[in-house]
Amino acid sequence: MKDKYFISIVGKSNVGKSTFINYLCNQYITSESNKPQTTRINIVAETKIDNFSLILIDTPGLSVKDSNLLSATMKKSYLKSLENLDLLIILTDITKTKKFENSILEMINNNTKTLIVVNKIDLLVENIKEYKKHINSVLDEQVFYISLKQQIGLKDLIENGIKKELVSIKNKSNNKINNEVNELITIQELIRGIVVNNTREEIPYDTAVKINKSINQKLIHKIDASIYVEKTNQRKILIGNKGNMIKLIGSQSREILEEKYNKKFYLKLNVCVKKDWKNNFSFLKEIGYL
Repeated sequence: MKDKYFISIVGKSNVGKSTFINYLCNQYITSESNKPQTTRINIVAETKIDNFSLILIDTPGLSVKDSNLLSATMKKSYLKSLENLDLLIILTDITKTKKFENSILEMINNNTKTLIVVNKIDLLVENIKEYKKHINSVLDEQVFYISLKQQIGLKDLIENGIKKELVSIKNKSNNKINNEVNELITIQELIRGIVVNNTREEIPYDTAVKINKSINQKLIHKIDASIYVEKTNQRKILIGNKGNMIKLIGSQSREILEEKYNKKFYLKLNVCVKKDWKNNFSFLKEIGYL
């Protein structure tokens, strides 16, 4: 049995990729939201299922349009997630049934073991047998039907899907991760996820987070981070009346980080304006998107 198995979870925006990874890890690893672009780059998480050590890769949604350099980097992250895999899990949503078979077929990598997972089956109470019959007739790959919300079909997916495929793997992938860099990006994107969940309109899409300084001591991890927006009025909203919004973002971020890493966090946040940062190559590189 190999040491670690690399599994990439891909699919369109808002089908439940981040929720699925958080479920497998049994903790809040990657930000969940029904807003597009919650996941912008590949987020790597480690977990174990029985004797299997897994490296899970959460990917940006596939419905991203090439409107700016940021969008292009998100597509690049998706393509990179398909390299050197042991298992590819394609996650789709039962509410997006129109022409969804074609989008799945386009994602299937014939060189990688692949599982297809259909989420939100709790929303299709009637005609579920007909639906499954139709999907199974279109696709050659094994299809699993789940509901992350109701926790339906997850045990079957893990036992008869993921574990069964991993047991059959003979050749080890040569994929590697930089744990220190990955941790900072994970912290950065978790903070941004809190911003996304607490804001609306254009702010979730115009926001980026940069870790300025990280001092990871034995008992406490000190983080100095900047939240970037594109407009002055967005900065005012993020700070809030008497600083209430930035305090809320800070406290919620701290709570999630302390639970995830099981240690104290000191978090210093400030809000900056950087016009058109989505097309700024140097800035995107600084925050790990390139």
